[in-house]
Amino acid sequence: LQIGCQTDYLGKADLLKRAPVVHMRCPLDSEMLQVWNLWGGLMYLIAPPKSKVNGVEVVVQTAIKAPYYKS
Repeated sequence: LQIGCQTDYLGKADLLKRAPVVHMRCPLDSEMLQVWNLWGGLMYLIAPPKSKVNGVEVVVQTAIKAPYYKS
C-alpha cells in the first residue's frame, strides 16, 4: 500500500523546501492495518509486475474520497 504520489527523495538536497519524503509505503501483511500519512494523498495498491491476484477483497474505512472534476 502506498499513500501519496510524490515518491522522490530529497534527502541529499542542499536546501529543502519541503520534507525529504512525503509518501508512505507499507506491506499488506496483516488482515487489518491502520495506516496514515502526515501529508495525506491518494492510496495505491502496488503489486510486483506480472503478479496474479485473485479473490482479494480490500475494505477501506474512514478515508476521504478524492475530488473528481468533470470537464
